[in-house]
Amino acid sequence: MFEPVHGSAPKYAGKNIANPLAAILTLGLMLDYLGYAEQNSVLEKVVEEAIHSRNVTKDLGGTLGTKETGDFICEKIKSGL
Repeated sequence: MFEPVHGSAPKYAGKNIANPLAAILTLGLMLDYLGYAEQNSVLEKVVEEAIHSRNVTKDLGGTLGTKETGDFICEKIKSGL
């Protein structure tokens, strides 16, 4: 019920180059659906910050890989933004 519409991008598996933000934002949709709108809002803000600060993958103008982008998002959430 909750998945990025682009699919799993198997040709990028294991290469640390895929942009994980659609999958992360899909998690936000699930949180909202389950009644956790506030947590979804936090997630969306963190993703926006990642994009604006260019802590993202190359396709969005950053220099990070898939894992590092996900790690940035997780660290920002843990630190309370």
